[in-house]
Amino acid sequence: MSQTRTTAPTGHLEVNESPITNLSKLGELARQAYEQKRTKDCLDLTRTILLIDPDNADAHWMRASIQSEMHRDLDNAREFL
Repeated sequence: MSQTRTTAPTGHLEVNESPITNLSKLGELARQAYEQKRTKDCLDLTRTILLIDPDNADAHWMRASIQSEMHRDLDNAREFL
């Protein structure tokens, strides 16, 4: 029996595929979301990647980069006020 797990706006992942294949697809979707500035999607996808592979360097890098951008935006907003 084949089941499909959906990650909202980003696509479908087949449950019966290998974890490496799913991880690869998640990584590609996360990179696309990151490049398209879809922050929430990227954070959701990288969180899922890190649940599967806690040492995934790309996911850590994307999350750290987004966090850095958010801090920079917050600092800019504080300066503006």
